Amino acid sequence: MTTFNIANLTGEDRQALEALRNMPVQLGEILEKARLEVIHIGLDTSLSLAGKNERYDQSARRFMAQVDQMEQAAQAYKADLERWIASKLRQPQGDPNVELLYEIRTDKAWRRIERILDGTGDRAALIRTVFDLTDDAIKRDDQVTLAAIDQELPAYFQARSMVMPPDLAERIRQAKAVHASPQERQALALQEELEAGFPRLMVCFGQVKRALQERATVGILPGWSADEQITLDLPKEPAGFTWQ
Repeated sequence: MTTFNIANLTGEDRQALEALRNMPVQLGEILEKARLEVIHIGLDTSLSLAGKNERYDQSARRFMAQVDQMEQAAQAYKADLERWIASKLRQPQGDPNVELLYEIRTDKAWRRIERILDGTGDRAALIRTVFDLTDDAIKRDDQVTLAAIDQELPAYFQARSMVMPPDLAERIRQAKAVHASPQERQALALQEELEAGFPRLMVCFGQVKRALQERATVGILPGWSADEQITLDLPKEPAGFTWQ
């Protein structure tokens, strides 16, 4: 799969991807600041125990609001990038009759595929059948069948209460890229980055929220890339400091 080059994006789309890639670092910085503030509150001799707990709660809510705002922005950035991807993968606009014919052919191809898949018994047989159908479509350069599989298969697995294996999704992605234009390959590369990076970012959000709520120590957060980890430089508690 072609590695996505951010230079292919411009304006707000480029800013959206840059923001998503940088969010794990920013979340780590929020945790570091929150930890330092908690320590300062704990060392404030002018506050009673009840006063400290109130300040702890206020601090946690303030930082949590920042995290929630970032998470909402992340969802919006993802939606923007998905629209960019769709615009590059969409069939060329032109004669409405041609577009309608393409939709009819895709729907017909999926109904044929669905009948075949419905005849499979277990998950292993289903996966083998999809691999066979995909390989056959590649050999015949059948882009309609590949498009139908790509569009409908995730929902089909879900309807059968099955998890679609990552290697199957990757095989379908590779099949689509075989005859894709350079523009389409870039869109597929960005799609792959989003599908890998965004779930990691959501895990990062979850860990940060839990740490804020429980005043827990988190030393490492997942980065946007699979080979990236964010090591936190959390302030150390001074001697005699106790969590209330």
